[in-house]
Amino acid sequence: MYHQQYQLHRFIEQIYHKPVAVNDLGWTSYHNQDYVLDLWGLGSAQARELRKTATTPQWMDTLMREKHIDLAMIYHTPQWFADVPDNWVKIAELDITGPKITAWYPVSLYVREPSQAQVIKKQLEQFSADLPEGTVLKISP
Repeated sequence: MYHQQYQLHRFIEQIYHKPVAVNDLGWTSYHNQDYVLDLWGLGSAQARELRKTATTPQWMDTLMREKHIDLAMIYHTPQWFADVPDNWVKIAELDITGPKITAWYPVSLYVREPSQAQVIKKQLEQFSADLPEGTVLKISP
């Protein structure tokens, strides 16, 4: 948890300072002044219903647009979300090198608007300089 969820929390709280979307609600929302949209649905009944009934992943983009959210941090796997909206751009992946005791790994970071990719990548580069050993942030080219 320290190497994944807590580090995401640190990025949101110390550098990003904007609303985000996640699918593993917990540390990311703890003492967070900005809105956190739970795409899995534990913290959002609207997301839970859309996840169960939608036939495409576009519902995630629509919900994020309604909530003015540009960054999603999710487990992009068949167990969680097999597909993401076509317009999303993957900008990074946060992984763990030690024992893996989180809900899943790695965490994929996506921007909803491609125009936001470079700005958030620069913030991630700043953040990556302070990651603990055992946490790896791979920023996409």
